[in-house]
Amino acid sequence: MFYLGLTPKEGSGFLPGKTFDLLASGRPIVAFTPDDSQVGRLVEGSGRGICFQSGTADKTAQYVLDLIRSVKEGSYQFEPLSDYARQYSSDQLVARFAKVLDGLV
Repeated sequence: MFYLGLTPKEGSGFLPGKTFDLLASGRPIVAFTPDDSQVGRLVEGSGRGICFQSGTADKTAQYVLDLIRSVKEGSYQFEPLSDYARQYSSDQLVARFAKVLDGLV
């Protein structure tokens, strides 16, 4: 499991590049993010993570507890580079960037 923490001063539009590495790993992510952040939408959209803000740590504690239980029971499925994360892989991002550059010519 990975932890990613962003402070409110970084703003909801701040998107660290490390986010994509974490998504591509397929591992669960617990992220402390500002409300309605870009990182939060990506992490929660992956189905492999949860985001929380000040005062909402209870849902995150339950998520971690459920994850621990699923590992103990053998029902946890690890999938590196899931279909969701694949769109953010280096190869895909480079291809998208190249397409943008080709459009400029």
